[in-house]
Amino acid sequence: MFAYIPARIGSKRIPKKNIRLLDGKPIICHVIENLSKVHGLKGIAVSTDSEEIQAIVSGYKNVVTLALRHNEIATDDATFIDLIQHDLPRFQQYFMSNQVLFSLATSALIPDSLFQQGVNTFLTKSQGLVMSVKHLPSDTCLALQQTDSGHIEPLFPSNYEKPTKYLPKLVVDAGGFYIFNANDLKGLGMFIELKPITPVYLPERIGIDIDTEDDWQEMLKQYQLTRSI
Repeated sequence: MFAYIPARIGSKRIPKKNIRLLDGKPIICHVIENLSKVHGLKGIAVSTDSEEIQAIVSGYKNVVTLALRHNEIATDDATFIDLIQHDLPRFQQYFMSNQVLFSLATSALIPDSLFQQGVNTFLTKSQGLVMSVKHLPSDTCLALQQTDSGHIEPLFPSNYEKPTKYLPKLVVDAGGFYIFNANDLKGLGMFIELKPITPVYLPERIGIDIDTEDDWQEMLKQYQLTRSI
């Protein structure tokens, strides 16, 4: 198994977010250093379209970048599946492995212990998908959606027939990491089409997907809290 971190330079909402400084260090470096402590990884692949990012990560002996990523799969519209189909194979060939720990470059709050838990879980099962998730409040099951007419209606009407103590437990993709066999994703359009899906639960304070400036400020806050514990 190897780790794969996609790290393009052209983020629009948070410019250069994959190398934005967190405690004086590019955020991707925190991820690399945490992954470097995980047993069972052959190395860490960083896929980037940027010479700047390539130079930053090249100082790590266990990091491989290969050639810069093609521009066609370094756009805002490129999906994870696009990367898996058109970029990941070159790293599979390099590491001679189809087992992949796919981590976002901004997953700096995830400690090596939770990455390790994911790896151990996958190696035990060797099938399906292991993914980081975080809990949602149970009353999310009673969500209402707005219709085109401007009215609202229950998203899950049957849940209104149940006592709240019987509402299902919900989780959501934490946007942290995914572990899978890349060959099992061939022909699929999304990660979550892999079955079974086994969760690794992230505490709310570290399950932060960085999409906005508010997310970044929460990342800074939680990082400082983590350091003070």
